[in-house]
Amino acid sequence: MKLITTPASPFGRKVRVAAEELGLHDRIEVVVDNPWNANSSVPSLNPVGTVPVLVTDEGTALFDSSVIVEYLDSASGAPRLFPASGPLRWQTLTRASLANQMLDAFITVRHEKRRPAQEQSPGWIQRQEKVVRRCLDALEQQVRDFGRDVTIVHITTAVALGHFDFRVDTMDLAWRESNPNLRRWYETFAARGSMLNTLPHD
Repeated sequence: MKLITTPASPFGRKVRVAAEELGLHDRIEVVVDNPWNANSSVPSLNPVGTVPVLVTDEGTALFDSSVIVEYLDSASGAPRLFPASGPLRWQTLTRASLANQMLDAFITVRHEKRRPAQEQSPGWIQRQEKVVRRCLDALEQQVRDFGRDVTIVHITTAVALGHFDFRVDTMDLAWRESNPNLRRWYETFAARGSMLNTLPHD
């Protein structure tokens, strides 16, 4: 399998962390391809033009990160990151979506602030910043119930928090001070090999 991504992509990192947690990282070749480059191959694989993209051994291109992680989970032999059925599955998917959309809102703020000042929408930035903070508050209450077994919730939440630290100039979050439960949980999870082996960089 080939994973097309960039070292700075949090969604690519999510896939890489999941692959390590599932013991599949040795089966995946990581290919760096910036979709912003004119000669990028990404749009030919993913019409949306975003990374990550996973090309399976059969040549099928899968995207986005949530689809890829669920595919890897199914390929691991016994699904571990996504409960198969029942109330726990829906709770897991909802919590993972919360962390994912928190990250989406954060990235939206970053992109908006990088536009020329006269093209920026302060109201839109403020709205997305409120989304990030509400999601942090919700996860602060939920993190005690994450459980010990690693799921997609653990991975998505940890990658999002790690991205906040990586792009600390985007928002004045100070999330550790306002979210002590998340801080304690993250300090433990961030020490896992899967997280240390996938640290983002430009």
